[in-house]
Amino acid sequence: MPTTLTIPELRTRPIIVASDGRDDGAPALLTAERLACQLGDGAMAWPTRIVSAPSADAIAAVADEERASLVVLDIGRHRLYERLLGTETSLRVLRGGDRPVLAVGPEADGVFRRAVVALDFGAASLRAAAIAARLLAPGGILSLVHVKPRVELWEPGVVESPSGTPGLHGRLQRLAAALRHGTTGCEECGAGEARPDVRVGTATLVGDPAAELLDYAAHVGADLVAVGTRGAGFVERLLVGSVATDVIRGTSARLPGCSVLACPAPCPTAAARLTHRLGALPSVADGHGEPEARAGA
Repeated sequence: MPTTLTIPELRTRPIIVASDGRDDGAPALLTAERLACQLGDGAMAWPTRIVSAPSADAIAAVADEERASLVVLDIGRHRLYERLLGTETSLRVLRGGDRPVLAVGPEADGVFRRAVVALDFGAASLRAAAIAARLLAPGGILSLVHVKPRVELWEPGVVESPSGTPGLHGRLQRLAAALRHGTTGCEECGAGEARPDVRVGTATLVGDPAAELLDYAAHVGADLVAVGTRGAGFVERLLVGSVATDVIRGTSARLPGCSVLACPAPCPTAAARLTHRLGALPSVADGHGEPEARAGA
């Protein structure tokens, strides 16, 4: 029998299924409907509100006013002229608010079986990991991926965590255990629910963060990529973050069946609790959080 997930924050704060009329909205609506059923409490589906607004800024304003748990919209096509003019809807919604955004790929079926999370251990990426774990279907697989910038002339690829980076490996293990046991301390995104059914693995990559993450997602057949964005300050909103921007654009171009979850950092109090709790957690070796197979092996 499938595990029924209850998510306190997401149950009480609606999903916003948003459209500004530039895309047909069908993939986003399908995904929201399936998530509402999956994440409901059995007797009642997760509350969902459909919003049609004239602009990304208007969508962000509605989401902020309702304190939406998630804004679900089509990932869009991210054409060159849209990039030059700065009119890409998903990125503008991220710039305009502090709500997590789920940008749904045009060929997505609304069920997330394999998620890849980009981790820099900032509060935004930890929040992305917690929400991604919540959105996975029962029995799903979650890959926690840390990308190290290339500082020497070696070939990019997977570097197994225990090799020379025990501190990093320990943090990845702690987070993997916390996600499975519901002990991340990330209460505001409903991460207090345990996911013992989810298999969690880890990998460390070397190279350009967005490129390596997308290559890894393609290699493992991911249908969800999760990233943190820079934060809620004016300049940070304006920039969103080059990794998040490149991941959204790259997924749209290369992985039509994949969606992107982009999460700003939570409020300062929640962010401090989350990062402190992760640092205090013991490393739990329970067969999860172990390094995954080398890409291409």
